[in-house]
Amino acid sequence: FLADVNIDIAFLSPSGLTAKSGFTGGNYSECELKRAVVEKARLVVMLMDSSKTDKCLPYTFCTMKDINVLITDRDIVGELFDQAEEHGVEVINVNKINE
Repeated sequence: FLADVNIDIAFLSPSGLTAKSGFTGGNYSECELKRAVVEKARLVVMLMDSSKTDKCLPYTFCTMKDINVLITDRDIVGELFDQAEEHGVEVINVNKINE
């Protein structure tokens, strides 16, 4: 049904994120839906709290190169930071907004 749907902005949330596996989840069907949404969306915004970092679940639905904005509650570091920078991902730390 997504073939006929136009998606301007997609807001998604992963269950895990690692530099090697990307954004992951534990439910195959849910990840397939998220993958299709990512492919159709003009702008992909990932909403993720820091507890998801360095957690890898069985199914990858996208990687850093597939998103535009990452909203989280802590700065990302290391290889994840490098990937975000390389792919032009805007990283927003909500705890630094009012600083």
